[in-house]
Amino acid sequence: MKRVVKKGTFTNKDVTIKACERAYNGFFKLDKVTFDHKRFDGGMNYDVVREVVQRQDAVGVLLYDPKRDEILLIEQIRIPLYEKSESPWTYEIVAGIMDQEGEDREALARREALEEAGVTIDQLIPMHHYFSSTGGSTEQLFLYLGICSLENAGGVFGVENEHEDIRAFTLAREEAFQLLDQNRLDNASTLIALLWFRQNYHKFQEKTHAN
Repeated sequence: MKRVVKKGTFTNKDVTIKACERAYNGFFKLDKVTFDHKRFDGGMNYDVVREVVQRQDAVGVLLYDPKRDEILLIEQIRIPLYEKSESPWTYEIVAGIMDQEGEDREALARREALEEAGVTIDQLIPMHHYFSSTGGSTEQLFLYLGICSLENAGGVFGVENEHEDIRAFTLAREEAFQLLDQNRLDNASTLIALLWFRQNYHKFQEKTHAN
């Protein structure tokens, strides 16, 4: 008999926010939060102070052509990697930040696919969503599988006034899985999307052929 994992022990009702001060108000915002919360031993923690990066939610989309059995990844510079990597250029799925609260996630995914890869998405399939850094950021990332044609796909893209310089390239599904197995991918959204795709690929193919 399988064990059922219960939901978390506590909820928002078990936390009291006592103060929230804006410490930095740039493109990303940093809040200094003071709060009390219940403890697992039945007691309370008082006046806990944490810094929270307020980031907009984002979407990521793994572009896949079932007829060609190919996916598309992008490569671009990520300067935070400069200090801890041999190269700040990294392979990623197409992704973008929700600039406005309440922005339609699927519309954003379609727009980013055009801007970053020149690809029009035919169908979006929700994969998963998660918090990118639970210890310090409010950002949630929503992942999709984007069914599309990748015929003649690839090239250099990006929004010029945002200084984007993005190389889009296609590769066979099995080649993408090799990147996973060889530990050549280093960002969570791409790892999660490809792991989901590898686990669900055959089920997805059956659904595609049935339609």
